[in-house]
Amino acid sequence: MSDIGVFSESDILLLIFIATLPGTVLGLILGTLLWKSRRIIGALTGALLGALFAFLTWVAYFQWFQ
Repeated sequence: MSDIGVFSESDILLLIFIATLPGTVLGLILGTLLWKSRRIIGALTGALLGALFAFLTWVAYFQWFQ
């Protein structure tokens, strides 16, 4: 039996980034369009909320269906 893992910590962080990228981009676009008076803050807020939503969706999927 080997102690070598399949993924390192940096690989897992990269996979999380790739998995949440669609939510980040969608949140960035929606935040920019919906908060017209402060587009940059809206874009950053939307991107963070989109990434968080996408991450929590992945976590829920793996908890419930795996």
